[in-house]
Amino acid sequence: MLRTCLSTVLALSVFFWAGCYEVVSLSREDYGKVNHFEEVSVLTDSAGVVNKYKFSKGMCVVQHDTLVGTGTRTSVIGEEEGVTVAIPTTKISVVEVKKLDVPVSLALAGVVAAATVGAILLIGIPGASGGPGSQPPVLR
Repeated sequence: MLRTCLSTVLALSVFFWAGCYEVVSLSREDYGKVNHFEEVSVLTDSAGVVNKYKFSKGMCVVQHDTLVGTGTRTSVIGEEEGVTVAIPTTKISVVEVKKLDVPVSLALAGVVAAATVGAILLIGIPGASGGPGSQPPVLR
């Protein structure tokens, strides 16, 4: 019984860290809000050289029309981590952000929790055998 309860609690606790995310592109007017998102991807195209930068939450900010941050740069050469950059917003082609979709995440967590409880009730509580007045099994 303890093992079943512990397994159920651990399975449901996963939903504190799981969520449904969506990726959206920001307009130039919204660049100042980049530090509020889970993940920020920036694409630059300067004289035909394309670079993609990826920043974790809080690792980039827009200051005086320049995006400043530390993250990962991907180019034709390869991928470099821990790169500190200062990119003028005029050189940015696209900014995509990953954000948590709270209503969908809560709905999904509710459905899974309800399905788990329903399955436990249909199968029966582990350790419970027989109804009131039932005889214990005879050991021979």
